[in-house]
Amino acid sequence: MDDIGKIIEEILFKPSISSHSISDMLHQLNRVNLSVLFHCTSKLDETMTLLCNHYKSLISKTINDLIKYISLRHLGFNNITLEEDFIGKTLAILSKIVTVLEKVIETAFIDNEGNVMCRVLKPFHLRYTIATPGYITRLPLDNAIILSSLGYTEILTIE
Repeated sequence: MDDIGKIIEEILFKPSISSHSISDMLHQLNRVNLSVLFHCTSKLDETMTLLCNHYKSLISKTINDLIKYISLRHLGFNNITLEEDFIGKTLAILSKIVTVLEKVIETAFIDNEGNVMCRVLKPFHLRYTIATPGYITRLPLDNAIILSSLGYTEILTIE
């Protein structure tokens, strides 16, 4: 448990940190957690089963809060150096989603059904067809934001 505390403390209180460091720490957290969960799968008495269930609940909430904190820290203070690892790539996509959402609210026409017009940039499966580059389509706002953030579509704007 001390290992988990040290990992969380470093992520929370280090003034500047790279996404690579966060990825390494989350990998360590994963290893420690799986080790504990392995012990929880053994035949346990009632007290240990209760303790394991409490641990699972606590670690789940802790990991959820930690991921939210990392995301907010990146978006709010931009003091995480992004590298080519899973945290860096995930935070880059999250930043892009925020940027796309901001642009949509500022300049896109959102119809009464919550859809926006998009231009397809990369092919993808859409409903019962394949959307090909150049195709113009109307998409639900949530889908449009995700697809645009990933580079599959461009949300058409009024400027």
